[in-house]
Amino acid sequence: MARTRPIPISLFPNMLPTLLLGILLVGPAPAAEQSPWHEVHSAHYTVITDAGEKKGIEVALRFEQMRAIFATLLSKDRLNEPVPLTIVAFKNDKDYYQSAPLRQGLDNQAQPIDVSGFFLPGDDQNFIVLNLFEEESWRAVTHDFAHMLVNYNYPPVPGWFDEGLAEYFSSIRLDDKKYEIGGDPELHPAVPNPQKSLTELLSSQAWLALPDLLTMKHDTSTYIEGTHHTLFYAQSWMVMH
Repeated sequence: MARTRPIPISLFPNMLPTLLLGILLVGPAPAAEQSPWHEVHSAHYTVITDAGEKKGIEVALRFEQMRAIFATLLSKDRLNEPVPLTIVAFKNDKDYYQSAPLRQGLDNQAQPIDVSGFFLPGDDQNFIVLNLFEEESWRAVTHDFAHMLVNYNYPPVPGWFDEGLAEYFSSIRLDDKKYEIGGDPELHPAVPNPQKSLTELLSSQAWLALPDLLTMKHDTSTYIEGTHHTLFYAQSWMVMH
């Protein structure tokens, strides 16, 4: 059962970097100051949101569900997470995009990211930031969430295994009663897909030779990745599937 409590509005400046630095340092606000922000604690995660207590509990539930399913995929009774994860969930586009990082567009100009969630790793605290204005925004971070868990719970592995497992896991669909996994991970609303899906990509190109795929160098030490619409990602997903 998730535990909730309201938190002072002064915990939330306008920009996320300041928020992340000060989140544990700011004292209580005056009693008369009304705050829309709530802090929800589940068994393993903390959710901070201005979308209401009910929505915060729902977000916490989804991440606990994903954690349990990932443990099943690794055949583990318990998962190790030495660094705490806090999920900051904004209820509207405006506040989310004020905090979200920019990306370099085709014209080399900085543009807002086009996904409804992102992951920020840290040495002593990890953060996930979600835009709850979008439906199932948690699905935008399933790939990074899988990377985080495999990094903490599996020995170093070749790139195809790491990315194949993350892609396989990111196909997850779940609600309060059931989950499905194994579909094309690039075919869901949380991931804009102007390019071909992985299934289409595999159907339209000659595949990499298996020895080349299994020995291909791929840096999995960071969470900074480009497009997943490549044969490397597509074949890694299919081999893991």
